[in-house]
Amino acid sequence: MSLATKFRKAERLLERMNTADRKGLHRICCDIRDAQTTLLAAADKQMARCIQRCKGICCRNVELDPIISHWDLMLILTLAPQIRCRIGECLQNEDPLYTSDCIFLADGKGPCVFPASMRPEVCVTTFCENDRPLRREIRQVKWLFFKLSWFVHRSSGLAVLRGVRQAAAAGRRFNQIR
Repeated sequence: MSLATKFRKAERLLERMNTADRKGLHRICCDIRDAQTTLLAAADKQMARCIQRCKGICCRNVELDPIISHWDLMLILTLAPQIRCRIGECLQNEDPLYTSDCIFLADGKGPCVFPASMRPEVCVTTFCENDRPLRREIRQVKWLFFKLSWFVHRSSGLAVLRGVRQAAAAGRRFNQIR
């Protein structure tokens, strides 16, 4: 699945949510942002190595499809809707058939266009150096992304049930009128 398809899926899921579900989603996304902030603070040494020695090589010549999910895009669209157009511009450079440098690198070189505390799960939880001291923080970020996916599946299912109930109620009213 291309990133553009994942982006459209994330947008559709957000559009279908009612106000209460959007509030719940926002709360979970804020928790993810806070957990990512905590992880990045704890990973100061690993991130310094990434920036100084590796120079972001993990963002080069990659297959983006397994790295970025529609859950990642939902997080970003929920907490930073102002970069929706920027994401759209980046998606125009996508080549889903071949590996390439990440399309979300500013000017093709970096830094990442996503805010530091709202990056895709794989990007923020993967380190090329020993991550043993960060396992608790990494586990927390991963758990919250799981919670996000579960919440969206649950709210989508409940939306379908609400639609069925409304249709059944309308059918009963129609039969009473006849």
